[in-house]
Amino acid sequence: MPDFSQERINASVRSLSVALLDASDFIKQSLSPAERKKSVQCAATIADSADGIRAELAEAKKDAKVKSSLELADHVQDVDENLKLLRNLVKDFPKASDRKNIFEQMNARYAEVVKGLTVILAEFSEN
Repeated sequence: MPDFSQERINASVRSLSVALLDASDFIKQSLSPAERKKSVQCAATIADSADGIRAELAEAKKDAKVKSSLELADHVQDVDENLKLLRNLVKDFPKASDRKNIFEQMNARYAEVVKGLTVILAEFSEN
């Protein structure tokens, strides 16, 4: 049994998904002060969710299954890199002048994260 929690990964992915959906409300050019505050909160949720997944991946990297499979290790590394990119994008989202572009890039990173996590979690489910 791995030391990382598939349940925590799933919860973080759900939180990330909801926060990205919420972020779509803030892609218009000008935001009211209340909308800007909500966009900052949304960005914080995305960042926290990404950090949660990265913490679980750090545990996965210690697992013998990941250490013994170059392909699985590559998936873990790819997901980690996409989460770092997502984290960097979300940092600029609330104050960016082109939030739509950043939002599209965040969604692209999210899609890659989910794709990679699907492979990783499937590997750990096979026992």
